[in-house]
Amino acid sequence: MGLKMNIAMCANNDFAAHCAATIASVLKNSANDDFFNFYIISDDFSNDTKNKFLKLKKIKDCKIYFIDFDDSGYKNFPATDIFPMQVYFRLKIPDLIKEDKVLYLDSDIIVRGSLSEFYGTNIENNLLAAVEDFSSCYSSFSINRAKMWNLERYFNSGVLLMNLKYAREFNFEQKCIDFIQNNARKLVCFDQDTLNKVCENKVVFAGAEYNFQHQCKNKDVKKDYQKHKKNIKIIHFVTFKKPWYFLKSLDFVMEYYRYSFMTEFRHEIINNFLYFLTYLKNNIKKVKYAFYS
Repeated sequence: MGLKMNIAMCANNDFAAHCAATIASVLKNSANDDFFNFYIISDDFSNDTKNKFLKLKKIKDCKIYFIDFDDSGYKNFPATDIFPMQVYFRLKIPDLIKEDKVLYLDSDIIVRGSLSEFYGTNIENNLLAAVEDFSSCYSSFSINRAKMWNLERYFNSGVLLMNLKYAREFNFEQKCIDFIQNNARKLVCFDQDTLNKVCENKVVFAGAEYNFQHQCKNKDVKKDYQKHKKNIKIIHFVTFKKPWYFLKSLDFVMEYYRYSFMTEFRHEIINNFLYFLTYLKNNIKKVKYAFYS
């Protein structure tokens, strides 16, 4: 019998298509006997959007649950276009999902292989397993964030294997809320700074193949990607340069669209592609720059 995995994701209606593409990649690249419970947390999904998600079961049998989130308790928290209110939804996962363990995934992710090995990581007596933020290795950003919070290592919050049972005992959400309220002006990556500090010394660091954060302009990251490409299980399109805007290298654009076209959001994807063709016609020089690799 295969492994049952609980997967949690957070998205609003505008990001639903990308969330669905991530789920499609999980299902398509799983082992034959892997089984999934997907928990999708949102504050504005329409019934039509939910029905489109349910049709992902055509790719592989799975369970899909929708959790309607009341964000009234987070209204006064700092938020921007890059870090919207939805980034805080993951802080409530231990209370919303009554399981012992869940794998949280951002919606700007493509999964390339079975997640069973990572899901089986021993996180007993820890709050979560995560992957170090790459910029701590290649530039000063994450090093500075670690120094800011007096941390030895600083992880990326886009992929989190969460020990929900321990988190509930730890009073995880309230500790996160208290930290945000006491440090709002110091936060840069709102949820990520919070999680790094609240989970200090209770994190298992996993290999980069489980959250490869590709930054197109960073030559060192690009070299590592080419070197380890075949072994990467999860690729994370960090920064605002997402493949659906055609602002990643061409291979990422095609990979993203491969899974998007497996979903019921394909018509929205096609409209986006037609918009790009118009943009290409009118801004050929800018597009040439956008396709850096």
